[in-house]
Amino acid sequence: MDRQEKKKRIRGVLAGCACGDAMGMPTEGMSRKDIDSLFPQGVREFYGATERDIFGRKMRAGEITDDTINTVLIAQMLADTGGKPDTMRYLDYLRRWMKENPEKCRYVAGPNTLRALDALEKGTPLERAGIFGTTNGAAMKIGPVGIVCDYHDMQKLTDWVEQICKPTHNTSTAIAGAAAVVACVSYGIQGGNRPEELWDIALEAARAGSERGYQSPAVSLMKRMEAVRALTETEERETVLEQLKNYYGTGVETIETIPAVLAIIQISGGDAWKVSCISAELGGDTDTIGAISASICGGMKPGLPEGVEEMLEQVNHLDFGAIAESLLPYAV
Repeated sequence: MDRQEKKKRIRGVLAGCACGDAMGMPTEGMSRKDIDSLFPQGVREFYGATERDIFGRKMRAGEITDDTINTVLIAQMLADTGGKPDTMRYLDYLRRWMKENPEKCRYVAGPNTLRALDALEKGTPLERAGIFGTTNGAAMKIGPVGIVCDYHDMQKLTDWVEQICKPTHNTSTAIAGAAAVVACVSYGIQGGNRPEELWDIALEAARAGSERGYQSPAVSLMKRMEAVRALTETEERETVLEQLKNYYGTGVETIETIPAVLAIIQISGGDAWKVSCISAELGGDTDTIGAISASICGGMKPGLPEGVEEMLEQVNHLDFGAIAESLLPYAV
């Protein structure tokens, strides 16, 4: 793969993350019933936060949330360290961002991250600070690691994922989910473009990740992934979406988020724009499911509708090309 194609795929990961995040922002935390009543024609474009926003946010159409902000901070950390993880540097970047943007602090870090940061400030050992973190806060930001880490080297991949997860999400469940995301992004960065192949790659990474961290007594992520995979292979789109809503969940827990991500990637055929729309209408943690799924798709099949990337960059003061260029020397 030549340099320009690699850069295009890296940019696709970043732009996809922002697209899925911003598309899902106005429906975050809502039920499908409420989403249908607010957007009877579906979510097919960017909207600002509505009067029903569960956080009371006043956000513009196309504005990103903590998913993309933290993803960009991880990317910045990797660029500054020569493509190697440095968790404390990332946390320093996060603290600085929160200090510089006090009005958005409560939107940039989830409950497990905030609790872990507070624990670290109080002297809790690093390996203990994140032992309650089972939510998707690790998976949502970890995508850039897949740009610099080869999914064929599962030992290294899980080592790096565990290192980044340790302060905030040091549990077998969260590390397993984050490892699955990294492996899927790595697959796309290296030229993979078949959504059906992601299941085996994600499962292998999740199994390896599940051996790390505090052994959470939560439901098995791998069993949940296998069940949802079987569902997507035998049922029609609407049945899959209904089953996700009613039985498997689309909330903030890793065991709900990762199976939903893989299911809608397969349903969409790996299209970043389509998964962004599907995620926004799904209900639950719409922005995070959208951010993760569209970032994976953006690496496999770069390209959003005309004008979308430019709008996202303008609204959020981002430069996807510059970030991609900074990571390119370290890409797998």
